[in-house]
Amino acid sequence: KSFNIFVFFCLFSINLSAQVDPGFLYDGLTLDKVSQTEILNKIEPGEVVVLSEYHGHAIHHKNQINFLKGLRDKGFNVSVGMEHFYYQKQEGLDKYLEGNIIEKFFLELMSWGSLSFDFYRYQVIFPSSANGTTIALKAPRDLTRRVAQCGLESLSEKEQKFLPPNFE
Repeated sequence: KSFNIFVFFCLFSINLSAQVDPGFLYDGLTLDKVSQTEILNKIEPGEVVVLSEYHGHAIHHKNQINFLKGLRDKGFNVSVGMEHFYYQKQEGLDKYLEGNIIEKFFLELMSWGSLSFDFYRYQVIFPSSANGTTIALKAPRDLTRRVAQCGLESLSEKEQKFLPPNFE
């Protein structure tokens, strides 16, 4: 028996550095410290889990890896969404995961920035060991800017197809 889980990685956008101990996990609603076991026991099949981070902080990436392993060990099929990759470049991501392009060319194709890919490599390839997939999530800046300035109705029919069903 297997269950599907989707994990989305994103930047921890609230500056809580004075309050947050990077060696712990926190409940996103209460900001209370929680154990990985507590969180894993609350997750139901089909849920989306958001794991955030301060980019480049090794302990955060270690927590992410341990969490992914915990999901797999509980029998979940784990897919990972990466905010670092533009969704129009999904094909390049797929080619990398299939072993059809080497990492150097993959990172060039994906316009990888200055952060070391060493922090993210495991998260990107992990789903192949958990009956899942890795999904490029980042929307183009011109698109996000237009939505911010003009609303969702400014999207073309083709662009609207990238939105989740019943998105408002």
